[in-house]
Amino acid sequence: MLNEEKLLTCETAGKILGLSRDYLRLLCWNGSIKKASKIGNNWVFPHSSIEDIKRKRVAKKLKHKTEGTKMVISSTLQNLHSLDEVIDLINQDGTNEFNGDQIAAQYAMMAIEESKTELSDVNVSFHLDVLVENGANFEYTPALKLALTSGEE
Repeated sequence: MLNEEKLLTCETAGKILGLSRDYLRLLCWNGSIKKASKIGNNWVFPHSSIEDIKRKRVAKKLKHKTEGTKMVISSTLQNLHSLDEVIDLINQDGTNEFNGDQIAAQYAMMAIEESKTELSDVNVSFHLDVLVENGANFEYTPALKLALTSGEE
């Protein structure tokens, strides 16, 4: 084959992008990563598509820094690599800057932004539900309200 390209697993792609394997699977499932394909039960990605996503994520972070955003995302949260790490951070009541409810709201906003879905009660609730179902302890209603009001224009 002339056009052979190295394929990356969810785990490897997640390490490159700084995203959890579970979150990458969610992005694949909802169609946000266009060049992802399934081999058996595993998602794989062409190396070039992961590099493209990485460049776009860096550009987006720079844009947010220059324009400012209504919700500041914890740098600690941005650097986590798995859903379990996010849940641990929430259950430790966040960071010095943000409590667990705020971290949960930030996670939901990041997930919505990454999946390019509409900001709505349903979508925010979906991501907060993922956290709860996996053992995160936070005040649901304040996190939901924070995420929804932070995303308003």
